[in-house]
Amino acid sequence: MKQLAVIKFLSAATIVCATDLPITQEELVRRTQELYDAVVPGNQVP
Repeated sequence: MKQLAVIKFLSAATIVCATDLPITQEELVRRTQELYDAVVPGNQVP
């Protein structure tokens, strides 16, 4: 039960934060490129 509560809380917090922070196209491209660059070496940081 505690795990479900934590998941619900984190999901709600993420949704609230995400709706308040618009990002630019440049930021979206930068983040996407960072994710693609991390796939081959297996970097889990991004």
